[in-house]
Amino acid sequence: MNIPMSPFYKFNDLVFVSGQIGMDSQTGTIPADFEQQTRNTLQNVAARLNEAGLEKENAIKLTVYLTDMSQFAQMNQIYQEFFGDHKPARTTIGAAQLLTYPDAPKLLIEIDAIAG
Repeated sequence: MNIPMSPFYKFNDLVFVSGQIGMDSQTGTIPADFEQQTRNTLQNVAARLNEAGLEKENAIKLTVYLTDMSQFAQMNQIYQEFFGDHKPARTTIGAAQLLTYPDAPKLLIEIDAIAG
């Protein structure tokens, strides 16, 4: 499938990371459980930043899309572990449905980012 977008886009000193999902970069699979999807999604955001020459500590703003807002506390804990003392701005949005790939578990989280 040819998707007309980039995984990230550099504009001046900023990097805009397209929405990342919980796909395991080693296996290409999407786990069914929320915790692993969240961890994979954050790792995928960091990987795109690395490709752009930045680190996760360069993140300025993230938007988190959750299909189930009752999982906010669990996401928040994993997010805090991932970023540690770095606290980029964040918006969390309840999204009734995220794109689901054929023969894959339902996407439970998606995250995009701005870094500089």
